[in-house]
Amino acid sequence: MLTYNSSAPTEVTKDPTSEAALWLGTVLLKYCLNTSLALCAVVNNTINMIVFCRLGITTGINQNFLLLSVSDSLYGIIQTILCGGLIGNELGWWTSRLLPSSFYKLGFTISSVPHFASIILTTVIAIIRCYSVVMPLKVKVNLTPRRQLAIILLPFCIYIGFSSNVFFCLGLTWHFNSVMNFSQLTLTPCREFSGRQRLLDFCRSLLLYTAFTTVAVCLVVLLLALKHSSRFKGKKSSASANNRRDIQVIKTVILVSAIFVFCNLPAMAVAFMRQMWPSFKLRGQLGRSFQLALLYLETNTLVNACSNILVFYSSSSLYRKAFHGMFHHVEKNP
Repeated sequence: MLTYNSSAPTEVTKDPTSEAALWLGTVLLKYCLNTSLALCAVVNNTINMIVFCRLGITTGINQNFLLLSVSDSLYGIIQTILCGGLIGNELGWWTSRLLPSSFYKLGFTISSVPHFASIILTTVIAIIRCYSVVMPLKVKVNLTPRRQLAIILLPFCIYIGFSSNVFFCLGLTWHFNSVMNFSQLTLTPCREFSGRQRLLDFCRSLLLYTAFTTVAVCLVVLLLALKHSSRFKGKKSSASANNRRDIQVIKTVILVSAIFVFCNLPAMAVAFMRQMWPSFKLRGQLGRSFQLALLYLETNTLVNACSNILVFYSSSSLYRKAFHGMFHHVEKNP
């Protein structure tokens, strides 16, 4: 149970997560569940990339879904390497020349790039689909695939700039490990690291808050649009092929947005807790609870990365056709 200091009512003085609970959570989440989910994300999104390449990327929606699959696949690859390295180091399969804590920090910094790329892509996809619902006649003229790509690249390049500013503050130095009797590489920050890290954390929080709120609003708009189109379809016996395709795209974006909102709700809760309890951080009095929360957030991110293949397959007839055609092609050409 959380206990509070009477002089500072928002400051927690005892961590409810024990070392044993943190170790168990690390084994179950990081080493078992997250490793499996990371491998699943790589396989699923590789299939997505092949299917969308077969469908063609002449349309903006296919282009954006392809980019989303690429970013989710990269995140899965990085997490697979990270989890595999930590498991191997824990089991003593190899003697690492890179300090495990530095290895994890480096992996977390690199994996945040495709993670936030996926956040930006999901947000842009939801906004563009809302725009197409409100002003359908202007979408093809105003939002060509190239312009959509430019909209995606702008916030992504800004985030890359902030991340690079922090990344280049880190250096590698040799640290002698007296237990293993050899030197290990350790990440060493420069003097400006703390200030730049705070700026990057602010950028991440702002991006997450904005993306979560935007996608949630777009989700409501798209649900209302889908409900309206369903009523119109019920009154009219025959619907054109374009209308049916638009409804399929709306359903796909709704499912992608709903999964995004669901998987990022815990991240919003953690951000709120960090505001309520300043000690809820990596090196604070609630450090163990914060580490456990980060593991859970990583699990949710991997679930989000894995689930898109189910969304595409269930809501798009064109995707299903290309998906089955891919495996039929493999059977005919063994």
